[in-house]
Amino acid sequence: MIRRAYCGAQLLSGAFTLLLAACGGGGGSGSGGSNAALSVSTTSITFTAIQNGATPSTQNVAVTISGGTVYVAINSVTGTGFSPSFSITGQTSGNIVITPFPPSLAPGTYTGTVTVRGCADASCSSGDVAGSPEVINVSYTIQPLTGLAASPQSLSFGQLQGGPAPAAQILGISEISGGSYAWNASVTYQSGSGWLNINGASSASGTSLPALLSLSGSSSSTLGTLNAIVHITGNGKAIDVPVSYTVSQPQISASLPGLNFNTVNLGPVQPTQNLTLTTQGSVPVIYATSVTYAAGATGWLTVPASGTAPALRTISFTCLSRPVDAAG
Repeated sequence: MIRRAYCGAQLLSGAFTLLLAACGGGGGSGSGGSNAALSVSTTSITFTAIQNGATPSTQNVAVTISGGTVYVAINSVTGTGFSPSFSITGQTSGNIVITPFPPSLAPGTYTGTVTVRGCADASCSSGDVAGSPEVINVSYTIQPLTGLAASPQSLSFGQLQGGPAPAAQILGISEISGGSYAWNASVTYQSGSGWLNINGASSASGTSLPALLSLSGSSSSTLGTLNAIVHITGNGKAIDVPVSYTVSQPQISASLPGLNFNTVNLGPVQPTQNLTLTTQGSVPVIYATSVTYAAGATGWLTVPASGTAPALRTISFTCLSRPVDAAG
């Protein structure tokens, strides 16, 4: 037998998968499993509004599953003044939108809960997975038409992991009746600590209203949502302004949906092809690659094992070798 290079007109199909190194591995497959788990980005949601004033913005709670297939649903809702809705956002993620009602109720603080359940099967006959149920506490404070007012009534910051801190935001405070007096602003943290600044410091104060405060967050590398309350007092009155800071994972994408290599029997080896990888916000993302082949030949596709995006990556076709007889 003689071995010689053979590049036939065969259909070779395969795919390479980009894996974010920060993912820490994917979930398992199948129905549930002892390793399946459910988690939510926060268990505390706070709304603040002035009676008959503007309705606060909706707030989101990210739902994540790992380790297997998990059936997720809102199991129960208590309290009044808001409504939740759940949607699937990805293969292992979902989102709960909590929508406050217009603040027409009497002044006061209304509380409730949203219970999220994750099960190993659709009927929950196998019981809950790890981390289930998760109870999200919702607080809705409706303030009277007199006293301190804040504009906007809540603030949210967003940052891509590995990216810069978001720009500062302005919070206006005033007396609804138009009066003026000395005031003080401080931060109460519901998760994390030290990540929110008021006018560049941990607290602020002034001698008269109205006033404008500059709120800024410190850059974080930890995925998830942090929550805090800016507590403003003056002349025996007080107002709380919820602030959230969400760090999300930058998405990575490829310039082409796929690549095709074509050759003929005993023809030249195909030239390499390039694929451009981009990231959300051009934030550097470490990635790893793996190659999955369909039935048949293997080893004919070469891709970089790992790297950092955004970048231009070269993918090459490796000429196959197989034994043939001497007369061939």
